[in-house]
Amino acid sequence: FDMRPASSASRVVLSYACRSECRMTAPRRELSMYTRGNSMMDKLYGTQSDGGGMDTSWQGIFNRSHTAPVAVRAEGTAAPGGHYSQAVVHNGTAYVAGMLPIRPDGSKELGSLEDQAAVALDNLKAVVEAGGSSLEDIVHVRVYIVDVDSNWPKFNGVYGKFFGEARPARAVVPVPNLHYGFLVEVECVAAVRGSA
Repeated sequence: FDMRPASSASRVVLSYACRSECRMTAPRRELSMYTRGNSMMDKLYGTQSDGGGMDTSWQGIFNRSHTAPVAVRAEGTAAPGGHYSQAVVHNGTAYVAGMLPIRPDGSKELGSLEDQAAVALDNLKAVVEAGGSSLEDIVHVRVYIVDVDSNWPKFNGVYGKFFGEARPARAVVPVPNLHYGFLVEVECVAAVRGSA
């Protein structure tokens, strides 16, 4: 964190970033050496509350931006097959790992693209909800799909029925193959309401 005097333009950018609850990446110990009781920081970013009890000062924003990540494990889903969490929630956002068409009992759905998509999306929903979010709060979906030219229209039909009115941003990644011979894998990012 560079504490040298900033130009007016950089102060505006920094002020906007901090007022928007930026994620300061410097370690707390390192940053606190420069910011503890720093009157310049108080002048630039303020020491006030938003009127609703939330500390909107730079110290409050810094403290809220350093919550520990929380791993999520959804009941009624198969355990991860590798060294990873089904999802991690951090600072009001759930990052959901790629969901494959594996049933809760660990068996693999190797049927049609439509059947695989339904199982993968059900797994996604279970993990999102276990992380304190919902389908309506998903902000981005990434889909990995084999033979995209023939399988994409089929997947899109299942996906549209599954999400209904919700329309999160989406990216499609064509791949030559997936683990176990699956045809589809789905991951997402979701907002967690009421989280600091």
